[in-house]
Amino acid sequence: MRRFDPARRLMLCDSHCHLSMLDERGVSTEDLFSIRLKNSFSHLMDIGIDCDDLPGRIKFRDLAAKNSICLKFSAGVFPSKDSILHRKDCIQQLGKNIDFFKGTTGEAVAAVGECGIDHHWNDESLFRDERDLFADQLDMANGLSLPVIVHSRDGFKDTLDVIASVKSSQKKRGVIHCFSYGIDEARAFLDEGFMISFSGAITYGGKAKNAVSSRLCNFIPEDMLLLETDSPFLAPQKFRGRVNSPDLIGEIYKFVASARGIPLDQLEEVVIKNFKSLFCK
Repeated sequence: MRRFDPARRLMLCDSHCHLSMLDERGVSTEDLFSIRLKNSFSHLMDIGIDCDDLPGRIKFRDLAAKNSICLKFSAGVFPSKDSILHRKDCIQQLGKNIDFFKGTTGEAVAAVGECGIDHHWNDESLFRDERDLFADQLDMANGLSLPVIVHSRDGFKDTLDVIASVKSSQKKRGVIHCFSYGIDEARAFLDEGFMISFSGAITYGGKAKNAVSSRLCNFIPEDMLLLETDSPFLAPQKFRGRVNSPDLIGEIYKFVASARGIPLDQLEEVVIKNFKSLFCK
C-alpha cells in the first residue's frame, strides 16, 4: 500500500453541492471560494433543482475561476410536487435555460439533474407523473449527450425501471447521488452504467452501521466512485447539525479512504479522475 504523504496538500473534489442554497443560509460564497476552498479544491459541481434556477447561478462561475477552481453546472428539475404537476412546462423551460447558459457563457452545462424519484416526500398519487418527469430528463440528456445526476430516495425499483426503460443512442452515463441503498441496489445501478456517489450520510451511525457502510464503500469499483457534500444538507457526522459546505468533504474522504484501505491522496486521484471522465468531456 502506498503511504500517505502528510506534507502534500490534497486537492479535493465535490461532485454535488448547491451554492445558491448556501447563500440563502448565510454562508458567504465569496469567503467559501477565496478562503475555505482556495488551494485545497480542484473541482466542484453546482447542482440545479428547478427549471428556472440556472441563470441565477451563473454568478458563481467567475468567483470560482478567480480562485482557480473548476466549477461545473448541472441543470435539472427535482421531483417536487409542483414540478411533477407542471412537468411539461418545466421541461420546456429547462431546455430554454440550458440554451441560455450556453449563449451567455459559451459553455454547455455538464449534466442534466438532479432529477429522479422521491417516494419519501411524494405520495402514490404522484408516482406515475413523477416517473414521466424523470424519463423526460433522461431523454433530454440523451439528446444533449450529457450524463444524468439522479436523485433516488425510497424508490429504488421505480428509479431503476425508468433508467432501464429509456432508450439511449449511446452508452448511459450518470451518477446516483447521495447513494442510500445497499450492495444489491448498487450493483443494479452500476450495471446500467451509473457511478455511485457517497455524501456525509455514509459517516452516520455507530459501529455496526459503519461496518455496513464500509463494505458498501469497498464494493464500488474504483472507476465508478464519486464523493459529494450535497451542501447545505447532510453535514458529516463530526459536524452534524450545522450547515454543510464543500470544505467539510474531507471527513467523507477520510471515511471512504479508511474503508477502502487506501491513502487519502490515492482516493483524491481516483475521485478527480472519475469527476473529469463523467463531467469534463
